[in-house]
Amino acid sequence: LDVGLVVQDSTRKVSRRTEAVYRLVAPRIVIDRKQRSPAYREALSRSGDAFLRLAARDHRAAVERGDVALDGPRRSLMVRRRNVRLDRHGLARLNQLLDDLYEFLEASQSSDECETYAVTTVLTRLGGGERSGGIERGPS
Repeated sequence: LDVGLVVQDSTRKVSRRTEAVYRLVAPRIVIDRKQRSPAYREALSRSGDAFLRLAARDHRAAVERGDVALDGPRRSLMVRRRNVRLDRHGLARLNQLLDDLYEFLEASQSSDECETYAVTTVLTRLGGGERSGGIERGPS
């Protein structure tokens, strides 16, 4: 909010209190991947936390509404986590699949008559191994 990436969109009642609901000021936010300062790492961590909180709120609201399909081609609610060991080729393939997914999502912005879905992905390297603790920059 302080840096202008989100604005208050509305309010909602939760129990007996009113909470602010925020939205991003742009449909897509791009970060400077060349940054490596402690402030950058903190901002990167906080933005990830914010996206995960938003995903949790969206998920909870969908479950509470009860208007979800849990399987089949019209599935509209899914949460999965998978820890996987990948070599550099597997990681490259995974990143290509993620890029393809987001290209599909960008191209699929249809009319206002369509339903809106949230897709949140997290890819993170777990600790252990020779590069643990650092941020490695991939090709730009």
